[in-house]
Formats: sequence, C-alpha cells, structure tokens
Amino acid sequence: RSSDLMHEFLPKTQQEIEQLSGKLQVPLDTLTRKITSLQETNPMLGHRGCRLGITQPEIYKMQVEAVFNSAIRLAKEGMVIKPEIMIPLIAEKAELVSIKTSLCQHIDNIFKKHHMQP
Repeated sequence: RSSDLMHEFLPKTQQEIEQLSGKLQVPLDTLTRKITSLQETNPMLGHRGCRLGITQPEIYKMQVEAVFNSAIRLAKEGMVIKPEIMIPLIAEKAELVSIKTSLCQHIDNIFKKHHMQP
C-alpha cells in the first residue's frame, strides 16, 4: 500500500520542485506536470491503489525491482526468499490482469539481468 499515499511525499513548494528538478536533471516543466498528475483532488476517492499503478506503472515497477533485487541478493547468500506482492484496491478483474502482466514481465527481466531463473 505504499503507493496509496504517493501525493503525501511529493514536493509542495516551488523551491522544493526546483531543487528536485536540479537533482534529477529533469526539466522543471516536465517535473511540474508529473507532480500535478500525481496529486489527488479527493484522497478518499479515485486515483489510489491499483489505479495509480496502472496510470503510473513506474511506481510499482520501482517497488517490485527493489523487492526482487533484495531477494536475489539474499538468495545468492544462501537464504530462501519467496517475495509476495499484494496489489491494493482491485475493483475489477481487468485491473489485476493489467498490473500482473506488466509486473510479471518486469520481474522476469530482473531475473534475466541477474542471470537467474524466476
């Protein structure tokens, strides 16, 4: 559920946005548009959970990559790790199918990068 409150962690002031733009080396207007697209008008409804993962797939991919890179590192040290991924706030089957397909493909790519089998 870490992506449910993504808007809570976005820079809020113009100065914060400008600093982040410089650190990321992303044009200010591009970053501003991205931040605006991630902000919620009503945090009790709408763009949360799996729907955020569908419109901003890089969020889930980043999280899954962190989990599986860690699991692979520990597996190389001899630990048996079986990560489980929970997709939050699924309302329709199509949402789950879309996210699962995308993430499974990304996970396969992570394993290939490490020359391992899933």
